[in-house]
Amino acid sequence: MLDIFTIMVMSLLLCGLMAGLLWLSARTFPPNERESLYIWITALIMQPIGWTLFMIRGTSTDLLLTFGANLFLILSFAELTRALRRFIDLPERRLPMVLLATLTAAAMGLVARFVGNFSMLVIMNAAAIGIILAFMLVSVLQGRRKKPSMPLNIVAVVAATGVVVAILRSIVHLDSPQYDGNFLSASTTDSIAVIYASLSPIVASIAFLLLYQERNSHRLEELASTDGLTRILNRHAMTRQAARHFHSSNSTGTSCTLLIDLDHFKRVNDHYGHEAGDQVLIEVVRRVQDRLRPEDIFGRVGGEEFAVLLPHTTPDQAESVAERIRTSIEAEPVSHDPSDISVTASIGIACRLPTDNEWADCLRRADKAMYRAKALGRNQVVVDGLTNHSEPASSAPGLS
Repeated sequence: MLDIFTIMVMSLLLCGLMAGLLWLSARTFPPNERESLYIWITALIMQPIGWTLFMIRGTSTDLLLTFGANLFLILSFAELTRALRRFIDLPERRLPMVLLATLTAAAMGLVARFVGNFSMLVIMNAAAIGIILAFMLVSVLQGRRKKPSMPLNIVAVVAATGVVVAILRSIVHLDSPQYDGNFLSASTTDSIAVIYASLSPIVASIAFLLLYQERNSHRLEELASTDGLTRILNRHAMTRQAARHFHSSNSTGTSCTLLIDLDHFKRVNDHYGHEAGDQVLIEVVRRVQDRLRPEDIFGRVGGEEFAVLLPHTTPDQAESVAERIRTSIEAEPVSHDPSDISVTASIGIACRLPTDNEWADCLRRADKAMYRAKALGRNQVVVDGLTNHSEPASSAPGLS
């Protein structure tokens, strides 16, 4: 038989140590993202308080000690679940879990004081923790649907194991009730449950910290690859993703590149100011995105230049997409106080040739086509050195 007292002391020390490590780690994350970590730390602190009360209680049937020990232990699992749900942007549901923990602990205190049925205490404790862990498992599964993650898988295993332990423990006590038992002289099944309750918060805490590190790494990667103003790919990331697609696709696979340049954009900055220019860029990006597919790669490659890689697209289809983009940019002025700003764009198109070894080869030809569109009067689409044979669109006043 395992020494339950030693297990409780070990849990007390490990939870305290982990809470301290998480507290130090919290300083490395942005202030607005620390809240769920602080909730988790609070839950870890509740664990040693609960175990300490259990050790003080011993074989006593004191109502308040039984209530306090079980309240802190059950509530710690509830707060772990709440911290996790907050982290993955789910409603916290704190009130139902607090009510469950409080009512269960109160009922256990009354049973310990006036009934003295050990198995009834075990079943009530196992039921409450099992329900909370099942809720944690459901939360993890919801989080994984948003974004799969190895740390979430670890938390899922911890929660699922706890549910199984709670069910098995209840079955054992229903099959062989114990009226005079206590937590310091527990059976093998109860010892396993205590070991789980002692170690699972530590394992889950490591996974939770890995979740934070994973999100932090993702944020840094996003900052390194995203244009700070328009929130689309920056030049480096655009080039990297387009090149990756270029090398992963068949050499004869059809793809086309658009190079979009806003006409006379310097006049916008000079006449309306750079803030207005930024507003124009953001609005143009929105209009372009509305006409792209999820698989299309879109990035900002210069001040007012944007590139689009259209996978699995024929030249005719690319020209149609480019014309829709050009029309959408020209169609409505960008709202800006005190006057709206008319914007047009010149677009060059180059589709992949068997002789193209790099995406840069395609981009260079799209760039030449775009300058050809500029030379022909702007606000039009030109395909790889060949002009668009439709009538050129009229220029927007003041900017083309």
